[in-house]
Amino acid sequence: MIPTILLTGSRQSIMFVFMNIFIIFYFMNRKSLNNRLKFISIIVLISLFAYYLIFSVPLFYQIIGRRLENIFYFVLGKEINESSLSVRADMIRIGFELFMSKPISGYGVDNYRILYSNLTNRASTYAHNNYIDLLVGTGIFGVFVYYLIHIIILKDLLVYSRQVDNKTIYFVFIAIIISYMILSFAKVYYYEKYISYIFAVASVITKIDRDEKLKIKNSKE
Repeated sequence: MIPTILLTGSRQSIMFVFMNIFIIFYFMNRKSLNNRLKFISIIVLISLFAYYLIFSVPLFYQIIGRRLENIFYFVLGKEINESSLSVRADMIRIGFELFMSKPISGYGVDNYRILYSNLTNRASTYAHNNYIDLLVGTGIFGVFVYYLIHIIILKDLLVYSRQVDNKTIYFVFIAIIISYMILSFAKVYYYEKYISYIFAVASVITKIDRDEKLKIKNSKE
């Protein structure tokens, strides 16, 4: 699916896929030195393959390569030819200023778009940053509660992954949740239904394993 994802031109999709690959491989190979070396080798090969596709194949470079270059240049403070990055940086700046003026309670969920439109006379839009959108809407307390859910589910997944033989499904959900926490800097998802489904399924997995272990224990007794 990687070539197909590259053809979408979505930087978030590329980052999401590769972060998940790296995180899953890390958890599968983190326990011994040989496995860690295997992990490093696989990651290097995948990275080289991706680099070749993105920056050496003209089709992929035109669609996604130039967009990734603009990200690198933007982070390094160099001149870029993509106005959307400058606009997003300004949106984050405005959002942080709004948060600082009302840090505890915020302005109400999903009110960033209205405040941004009023301040800039531009069309209303979300912050393109989950942290900023939540900070403006719900204040620091709302952000703490929202990401506490991520952390609790991650903790349960990590704990129960050590107690089962088939750990892959645990690692998949761990990778997805960590990736979303990282992508929160460039994506707003707190009101999306699918993320609630992901959290629900991740929570149910640990409950099913707890119930199975309890049944086995009771049957032996």
